[in-house]
Amino acid sequence: MNSIRTLIGTLRFQLLTLLVFIMFSLRAQPFLDINLNIGDPAPPLKIKEWVKGEAVQRFEKDKIYV
Repeated sequence: MNSIRTLIGTLRFQLLTLLVFIMFSLRAQPFLDINLNIGDPAPPLKIKEWVKGEAVQRFEKDKIYV
């Protein structure tokens, strides 16, 4: 009897986890409404703060940026 209760409790937890995941996935969809195709310019970066260094104003040839 205890094993059945444990199984039911586990199933409830898994179902709750799945429902929460689905809820967050559905709410995230409007933020992913970016229609980019190959060759399109990249959207601008929105950075709150830089961890190290300064913001890159322009890219220099033969220089690697991370």
